[in-house]
Amino acid sequence: RSLQKVSDGLGHLIGVAGLDVPVNQFERLGPAWELGLMAYIFMATNNGFILFHPEFRPVNEAGEMQMFYNNQDIADVEVPADGTPTNGRPSYDLSLRSAMIQRVTGFVDMVKVKTFDDMSRGTKQKFRYFHAPLNSTAPFGVATETRPTPFSLGLALPWGSAGQWPPVAAYPTAPPFDSYSLHRENLAKLFSKRLINSTCDAAKPELYKTGLAEFEFCDFSSELLAEYGVNPLCALGSVLEMPLARQQAMGCSFEYLKRVMVDALSTREAYEWETNWNTIVPAQIGATLLFLWTGTGLARWQTPPTNDAQSVIDASFAAARRNGSRDSLYERTALLASSSDSSLTVLTAPSGDSVFARFKANTSVPIYLTSALRVESSVVGVVGAEINYDRLANYFVNATNSCVSGVGGGACVTCAQTNVRCYLLDDSGAVVVSESQTDVGKTFDIVNCPAMQLMINRSLFVTVKAFDFQAVCLKKTPVDSSASTLFNPIRALMRLASWAFIEGFLLLADLTSSTLRVIKAGAQEFGMASSRSTAEDCHRVDASRPDSILKVYERVDAMIAETADLVAPHPDASLKVQEIRRRLMQPLCIGRTADDQDEEEACEYLCKRLPEQFGIGLVSDLLAGCPKFDEAQIDCTVKRTLLRREPRQPLPTSAMRLQCPLLGLCEACQPGANGSSEFNVYVRQVSGTNLMFVAVTGDPNCDCTGCPLAVITEKLSGTRNISVQQRFRERPPWSRPNVVLIDNSTVCSKTAVPSLTILQSLRWLLSFLVLLNLLVFSSDF
Repeated sequence: RSLQKVSDGLGHLIGVAGLDVPVNQFERLGPAWELGLMAYIFMATNNGFILFHPEFRPVNEAGEMQMFYNNQDIADVEVPADGTPTNGRPSYDLSLRSAMIQRVTGFVDMVKVKTFDDMSRGTKQKFRYFHAPLNSTAPFGVATETRPTPFSLGLALPWGSAGQWPPVAAYPTAPPFDSYSLHRENLAKLFSKRLINSTCDAAKPELYKTGLAEFEFCDFSSELLAEYGVNPLCALGSVLEMPLARQQAMGCSFEYLKRVMVDALSTREAYEWETNWNTIVPAQIGATLLFLWTGTGLARWQTPPTNDAQSVIDASFAAARRNGSRDSLYERTALLASSSDSSLTVLTAPSGDSVFARFKANTSVPIYLTSALRVESSVVGVVGAEINYDRLANYFVNATNSCVSGVGGGACVTCAQTNVRCYLLDDSGAVVVSESQTDVGKTFDIVNCPAMQLMINRSLFVTVKAFDFQAVCLKKTPVDSSASTLFNPIRALMRLASWAFIEGFLLLADLTSSTLRVIKAGAQEFGMASSRSTAEDCHRVDASRPDSILKVYERVDAMIAETADLVAPHPDASLKVQEIRRRLMQPLCIGRTADDQDEEEACEYLCKRLPEQFGIGLVSDLLAGCPKFDEAQIDCTVKRTLLRREPRQPLPTSAMRLQCPLLGLCEACQPGANGSSEFNVYVRQVSGTNLMFVAVTGDPNCDCTGCPLAVITEKLSGTRNISVQQRFRERPPWSRPNVVLIDNSTVCSKTAVPSLTILQSLRWLLSFLVLLNLLVFSSDF
């Protein structure tokens, strides 16, 4: 083609050129160390689909590409805190989404739920979203022309009343040294003594006691890129040794190099942690690890000098903390510190699932103590320690089981008494310390549901609803025999009629029951009826109470442990198999009730645990009685209700009285118990921490029944792959009339819910009448 035809836009298309761009190149546009805490950039197309987002998960836990990963909508990730899904999908009438589709420049404010630790904790946070269209610059003849693209760039900043909050720390304008090029001796003094060697031992990053978060601060050569992939600190040392001209030729970020050297200079005292370990760490608490992060992603850590598992702990810490200030523990600590006027120590327990697995493996449970490093109002880093739960629990028991001063004429109530149960809860309602180890990591509603409901009613805790629209669920289909397909079609229709009749009856009964319940609640409020629930109400509430899957697992594990102790002395393997079948397989799998979800979960969990506990050789024949399923991944939405401590609500100075009928619950006492389900709940803030001390006094043989859990994970309806008409999207103002962007006004969307037209409604009604005639006909047989 001639240049004239190209300039006139009359050339014919002869091919397409493409280029793969690594995702980390987008991250370099707005790294965490430059944007600040919780700030990030993202990109979207003019169809609203995500190109890049730090919360975008195109790959599942198995390393496979998720369904619909290439048309994940921006509304699936940026979800307003007050948003209500429709049929399990988000609202697509989002101001941010519309602005990026229309490729306009501006900003939008929105409050979203910021979650931590795999959606086990969360809080509402206001963000300001700046958005602008992306343009491309290309040579055009002898000049350079800027053309629009179908992409938009977004910048999300946590926002307060006066601007970005928490604010970004201000670093010195000049580097801490005369030049960015340093000798190896200076590198060793700044970062790690291991760097004094002429060659960097990149194979063992844990030996350096120092690490860097993943940020490619230079355009590395292939050799340096390989070194960076194993240990970024080694690559940093190699770059800082280079002459300044070579650093410039590699396109290094001198702002990053300056900041990371400032952080290294400010945290050199971490070298003395090992020498002064006994003076730093209190003996009664103990610690297995000390660590700190900075905003640039520089991390330092140290283990006790006599720790036998030092290399294992070092390696796991070095591998797990490669996200730097993007780490969930870093963000949560910094966010809590920013909302407090004084220094705050944050205690964090692992999730309940992690604690449960550690207890099964008989390994220690780590508790993290963290505190933010602040310069004025800016958070510049986080320092912390990993301690053993047993040490913390012993300290807690010793402190709460002794009397310091008498109360009420010398009477003293301690946590050692049988009618007193004591806990330490964090700001998300999770149990950090309890008299029972199995409570650790669980939310308090699972451990003591009535007491948690009372604190929610008093606004000490509030519920936060979070939605995961990128979730992938497993659809289990029972494997039936081939004879199941030979059913009489008339019998199939009769089964359908029976199902429809039962569902309709239950729906009507539930509606009637709900109406009566509302009327009764109003009558109780105005004193027109007794406040005590009846036995029928208690049974109804119990039937609707969602059971925790953790309780199912605990029950099965207890049965397995009891059976294992019983069969251990038997030398005969056949007797062991018979006892395992009688005590475990028969009640949990063979004799389970059909369509009972808890019993199905118990049976599946038992089949998973049997080979682990007794060995596959002993239980191989028993596993034939386990249910068989075909598992398939389906796209779905997960809704999780979380708890958050309300800091503005003052704690009561006296005990909160709890009565089951006042909570709309029922009493249930053990046989022979003379008490009643009436409790007193005492709460106190642990000064300088994110913890709340909770003591519950009452008859331990009586409890409230029918208590609904506050923290619930629900799987909403799966998505449908239906093409629907989307709102018309304006085409970008392309500079060439023959170059147009095909606007997909009809897309294959996961959000679609087909609306019934009049014709569709008539077809549905006619189909129902035909089915009804068939059912009447089949009833004659």
